[in-house]
Amino acid sequence: DRCYIVQPQNPNPPPKLSVWQERVWLAIMIAPALMIQALWHHMLLLFLL
Repeated sequence: DRCYIVQPQNPNPPPKLSVWQERVWLAIMIAPALMIQALWHHMLLLFLL
């Protein structure tokens, strides 16, 4: 039946370069937040001690 035939809109798989760029972008966006959180945690521990 033709109802079961679904043509993919993008027959070619996405290149791995875009995945790398996305991962690098996520790392760049997340790393400063994690660093700031770690520094804030360190400051709080120093103040509590």
